[in-house]
Amino acid sequence: MLPLVRRLVATAALAAVVSACPATADARTLEKLTITSFDLTSYRKGAFVGQLVNVFIDFTASGSITHPENMTLPRLDGVNVLAAERSCASSRANECTELLQISPTREGTLRIGPAKLDALSTDGQVIHYTSNAIAIRVLPIPNGSKYDPIAIKFIRVSQWLLVGTVAILVVLIVFLTLMFTLKRRRPTPSPSQPQTLPPPSAPEPPMHTDFAALVLAFEQEPTRRLALAVRTELLAQIGSRGEETLADLIRRRAADEGMLATLSVLERAAFVEEGQVADLAREAVAQLRKIKSSTQLRPD
Repeated sequence: MLPLVRRLVATAALAAVVSACPATADARTLEKLTITSFDLTSYRKGAFVGQLVNVFIDFTASGSITHPENMTLPRLDGVNVLAAERSCASSRANECTELLQISPTREGTLRIGPAKLDALSTDGQVIHYTSNAIAIRVLPIPNGSKYDPIAIKFIRVSQWLLVGTVAILVVLIVFLTLMFTLKRRRPTPSPSQPQTLPPPSAPEPPMHTDFAALVLAFEQEPTRRLALAVRTELLAQIGSRGEETLADLIRRRAADEGMLATLSVLERAAFVEEGQVADLAREAVAQLRKIKSSTQLRPD
């Protein structure tokens, strides 16, 4: 009963925010801001009907943000709005993030955006900023059943295992073919000359599978893929339950503020453009080292 009430309250609050934003903002209520980035993103390019989809609206400004409500949320058709959270921070720049948690209600192409933001220029002129728009392909659940995250995960794992098995077989075939070719091309030593064995090759470095090595790899190669891997491992470390979101972890206090703040940075690093990952990676790695030194993480 409580999750249903929370969803209804979140939906009502989101509708109030959208209806409260006028088509043309009153200049007296606007702030003098220079918007340097205004992006609408989602890490999902495809989803099933009823599946949870996180949509992020991020903007960065050079001025002081005191009224982020001047941003107009995009029109959302064909979805259930489960939650809407807005947060602003000024650790490196004035940044605001709107997290929309939605669930598609029908199949087809779900188009979201653009979001809009009104602000004043330095000379007092009203400027209308517009973000990009995104499209998500929504697929029906097989046999018309309801969305089952466990079944979907099982299907995905099976697909990845199949792809991995095929890849291993291909690599093995290529390796054996190369070995056979090299063996045929190798000259046969004459009987009078002693056969010399080639020097042993240096052993390959072991794969780093522990968390510290994963963090080090993320620091050396700050990519969205490694950010997502570190985020996934950190969620496992704090005992995340299935489809729990960051908001759910904060709500039930699954970890201390430092750990949750690190997860927030990693989540942003995993879903922003590749060019923006490096700065977020440095911030996340520094926090992870503090957490590691204070033994908040389980040893690998």
